[in-house]
Formats: sequence, C-alpha cells, structure tokens
Amino acid sequence: MALAHEQHVESEHAGETHPSQPELPLQRADRGEELERLRGERDGLRDLVASYPRENAERLAELERQTSWDRRAASQARKEAERARAAFERMGPLARRPEDGRARQSYAEDNEQRAKMAAERERGRLEEIERVQAQPDSPLSWEREHPRARDQLQASDQQLDQALNRHADRQIQEPGEHLTRVLGERPAEREVGREACDRGAHAVERYRIAHQLDPAEPTALGSYPSSSAATGSNTKTGAAQATGSPTRESNSGSSRHELASTEERLARVRGLMPEEGRQRHLDRGQDRGAGFEL
Repeated sequence: MALAHEQHVESEHAGETHPSQPELPLQRADRGEELERLRGERDGLRDLVASYPRENAERLAELERQTSWDRRAASQARKEAERARAAFERMGPLARRPEDGRARQSYAEDNEQRAKMAAERERGRLEEIERVQAQPDSPLSWEREHPRARDQLQASDQQLDQALNRHADRQIQEPGEHLTRVLGERPAEREVGREACDRGAHAVERYRIAHQLDPAEPTALGSYPSSSAATGSNTKTGAAQATGSPTRESNSGSSRHELASTEERLARVRGLMPEEGRQRHLDRGQDRGAGFEL
C-alpha cells in the first residue's frame, strides 16, 4: 500500500508544473537591464524610421500624380485632334462647307496645342522628380542607406514583446497584493479558474512592466492617466506621463477625472473581462476624455 501511495504521489507531481524559485535581486536587475536595452534598441529604430523624409516623399507622390494626369491629358488631346482631322477628310468635297472646314481645323489645332502643353508639363515634372530624388534627403537616398530599417524595427518590437511576456509570466508565479486585490487568490494547479486567473494576471503584469510602474505600486494599474496625457497627440508620451509617477488610489473620493473606476481601469487591459463589457467601460472612459489603453 505504501508503495502504491508513493507511486500515486509521484504520478500527480509528474503532471504538475512546479512554480519557479523566488527571483533574486540580481535576477530582477538583469531583467531590468534587458528590458532597458530592448527599449533603447526599439526607440532608436523608431527614431531612425521616423527620420524618413516624409515631406519629400509626399511631394514626389504629388508630382507623379500630376505627371500621370498630364500624360493622360496629352494622349486624349492628340486623339481628339486626330478624330477631328479624320472626320474632315471623310467629308466629300460637296459636303465640305467653308465654315465646317474652319471649325474642324481650329478644333484639331486647339487639341494639338493642348497635347503639346501637357507633354511639356509632363517633361518638367519628370525633371523635378529627378532633382528631388538626387538630393541627399530624398526617399530614394534614405532607402538606400537604411534598406532594412523597417524590418529591424518590426523584429525589435517582437523581441521586446516576447521579453515582456516572459517577465510577466515570471511575475505571476508569486502574485502580489495588487493582483490578489482585483483577481483574488491564484487557484491551485488544475483548479477551475486557474487559466482565466493567469490570463488576467499576465495582462496586468505586462501592463505594469511595459509602462514601468514602480514594483511597490499597491494598485494593479497605477493612477489613471490625466486628460492631457490621455488625449495627447503622442501615445508614447501620454503613456510616460500617465505612469511616470504612480500614486496610491485615494479612499476618500478622488475625482473621477483623475482616477478611473475599477472596472474602467481593468478594461484598459485586454483579457480581464468579456470583450462586450470591456468595450462599454472603455467608451465610458473616452467620454471623459481618456483614451489610454494597453
């Protein structure tokens, strides 16, 4: 019986995933250094991609659009001139009245002149396109100098995303009070609700790590972004302003314009509530001028 019991216990433990050992301070420091390095690489590539000469690219796109229009206009005018001359030639000598001949001749000449002017405009625009592309800050020069910049940025984003997921998974092994306050105690392995609880905890921890909340911050998501941060034109700047100085939620009735309700704040993190209810709380926050969402 004792042997059977030991075998049963061993089989139970074989199917379990043992929690990770507590993270040492040195490991936490390494984690912070890794994230800082990945953020720095990502931000550097973002700046590089942002240096793309967008104004020149837009100018070239407009020139190409106008060139295409001139080319079509010249072609259409030439066809009209040819059609007018052909129609005049098809008229028999008896049917040709002087006024008809003069009108068709004038119509053909006008269209030939339009075709000539359109062709000249097309040549001028093509020359300007060549001048713009020959400049050091042209889109063509930028693409030649940084042929893989966008691919590198995408790869850097993926690396940072994977690192955030790894560190969030590590954090939920030993849930802090900020998690148990909103999600309750973590269910045991194989217990109903364990998977859902871990999804919500992962989303919260990823949010905290991504926005660099102080680990000692007692609330799950930190303070609610101010209106200026939430509605700013730069999402990255808004996030930094919103999470740079997290403060404890007040129990004495803080202004709803400064702190979101629990439901609205949890709605900003995907995976914590059904999508229908989440969207309703997000809409409510946006009505107050808060569009900040992870």
